[in-house]
Amino acid sequence: MATKEEIKKEVDKLPANLLDEVYSYLKSVRDKNSLSEEEARRKWKEWWDDPETTFSPDFMNEYIQPPLENRVKMFD
Repeated sequence: MATKEEIKKEVDKLPANLLDEVYSYLKSVRDKNSLSEEEARRKWKEWWDDPETTFSPDFMNEYIQPPLENRVKMFD
């Protein structure tokens, strides 16, 4: 497991153009892990109970399953 010092050393080696990206990533990891279990369950329940707010109206208007492939039985 990496220590804070190791992470800081790696950040010091990064080119300036990547610092914003790394900073955003670190914030997202922190924010994601800062939710309590109850908050996380509530968010998942909201998403599960109302998928129309998550998906666009054209999401899978038609569901067409492709035909099964004909395969040779190898182990009879």
